[in-house]
Amino acid sequence: MRGRRETPGLAEGRYSIEDVASATKSGSDLGACLVGWACGGLLIGLAAGSFAVRINPSLRDPADARHFLALTALAYLVVFALSGLAAGALARAVRRRAAPADDSWLASCVARGLAGLVAFGVFWLAQLAIGTFNWRGETNPQNVLASSALALLAGVLALRGVSIPAIARALARASRPASAVLLLACGALFLGAGSLPRAPSAHAGGPSEPVAAKVPGERPARRVLLIGIDGADWGRIDPLLAAGRLPNFERLCARGVRAPLTSRLPTWSPILWNTISTGRTEDEHGVLDFTELELWGLSRGIQRAYPKMRVAPLMPHNVGLAALLELAKRRGWAPEMPVTALQRRVKSVWNVLSERGVEVGVVRWFASWPAEEVRGYLVSDNDPWSQAFAASKDALPHVETDGFTWPPELAGELGALMGEVGARERNGTGSDPLAHPILADLSAAERADALRTPANLRSLEVICHGDRFATSAALELLREKGVEFLAVYLRGIDNVSHRLSKYTGVVDRTYEWTDALIGELCADLGDDTSVLVVSDHGWCYDEESPLFMHNHGPDGVAILSGAGVRAGAELASKPSLLDVAPTVLALFGVPASLEMPGSAISAALTPEAQAAAALARVPTHGDYHPRWSALPSGATGGKSRAEAVELLRDLGYLDGAE
Repeated sequence: MRGRRETPGLAEGRYSIEDVASATKSGSDLGACLVGWACGGLLIGLAAGSFAVRINPSLRDPADARHFLALTALAYLVVFALSGLAAGALARAVRRRAAPADDSWLASCVARGLAGLVAFGVFWLAQLAIGTFNWRGETNPQNVLASSALALLAGVLALRGVSIPAIARALARASRPASAVLLLACGALFLGAGSLPRAPSAHAGGPSEPVAAKVPGERPARRVLLIGIDGADWGRIDPLLAAGRLPNFERLCARGVRAPLTSRLPTWSPILWNTISTGRTEDEHGVLDFTELELWGLSRGIQRAYPKMRVAPLMPHNVGLAALLELAKRRGWAPEMPVTALQRRVKSVWNVLSERGVEVGVVRWFASWPAEEVRGYLVSDNDPWSQAFAASKDALPHVETDGFTWPPELAGELGALMGEVGARERNGTGSDPLAHPILADLSAAERADALRTPANLRSLEVICHGDRFATSAALELLREKGVEFLAVYLRGIDNVSHRLSKYTGVVDRTYEWTDALIGELCADLGDDTSVLVVSDHGWCYDEESPLFMHNHGPDGVAILSGAGVRAGAELASKPSLLDVAPTVLALFGVPASLEMPGSAISAALTPEAQAAAALARVPTHGDYHPRWSALPSGATGGKSRAEAVELLRDLGYLDGAE
């Protein structure tokens, strides 16, 4: 017939016009699903990212916030686009014939986008339901897959049931207002994160605040020694005191004041030790976790990105964001590293004292790497002995020292000291891994069991070398450098309680071992020195599995002794972690700031120190603009920090410990 155009397939009878129309329509449907679901994912990603920026202090920096928003929007766009293609293909397979012609392709995209939002709503409800039965419901792989399958099914059903012509007519009536509202919503979500207060600079070599001249005049104490002992409590100390097994604890108590120290939840060491050193709560000081996820393009890692140790993430719940971040961690796209000092956003007590002319020393404080500039010396917690034994190394020259100390040359000065620490520990134990005095009370069966679990013995080796090194470095700063304020952190009791408390006498022997280290630190102190011994929390040893039992443990410990302290004073109320920093400042005659919710423990102080504690508070101690000795990027601290994460997991601080 003239005028009739036929394709070869039609002429040969292989295809019909309906077949061609169906194939064309199928491709159009899939394209509409791709675009519609991708647009829906973009909106949800912007919303989820905006909520995350609002509730997670790790993302307070405006540049980081906008970058995270962009990454989140991109991730959701890709996930939704792929899901839309899958849902469209399944809907097409179920329908088995072409859908009716649409009034417009835009209406088709909107209709399929609405189906995607329906699918997301089902995902959210499924996550919410699963979360009531499983505390890791948001990120558990099986639960995420089950929720995703239900969401995909809902999306297929929605694709079959939406009325595209009706949507087209509605769009025709309200296309311009709807477009304007959509654009405004996207802009508000994207720019809203930038309205947060600007975070402190974290760039090495950046501007540092001028250090104030030394304040003249008398003060209650000429030197203050702050000893932090992780995990100690009076329930364990008092029986040992009665048995005469802790002579240095007993001496400090007899010459000073003792009290329980109220802790805070969650009882995670990085949070609490930075609360102690700053006098500020975690939402203000910014250290929230043991680890951080280093996401590409962010100046700081993201803390509390996924649930761990029965603590919920600081992320919007049941929307899949925590699951995406944990997937990025598992795949290595966002490496998990120990939390760094860059997360702290306010001044510690040593910063305040440095600016007032006090020579300070800080040794191994939790989350103190990379070392920051102070008036004095800082030995960070990324110390070579922990690196060496975490990596099963024997030779110290191979460990990383970037950012280890301030000033940087202090690391070289401590090199010989590290060798002496290693020799001293090896001479004490010889070649027998069970010869350490902490293991002296083990029964024959326990000794055999300990040999079958060498990870426990390696953990003990790491713990002992670390605390021994901290003590030796602190003595170096006290005796050779003459610092006026010294803060030193000993983690032995907590670490041993995590890994070895099931063995007879091990915890008590660790208290004795720590007591001996305290004796060394206090041996040569003069009458002008104040000593504060504090612990962040106690331990509950009555449970069958004490892995995370300090969340339910007793209060910590506070001992004040020496200059500026009224020996034997009675306290009307229990002090808290927030009271330690104001007390240290009072002993130096420095007022606390109105930003600090705690107060100096005045009832334990002499009248002179009480007068200092009663000084009118200053509004603020100023913005925090640190100057770092190194930045955790590239190779700087990379290998040792990755090994430190595995050590944290081995010690039971992270999920997945065996």
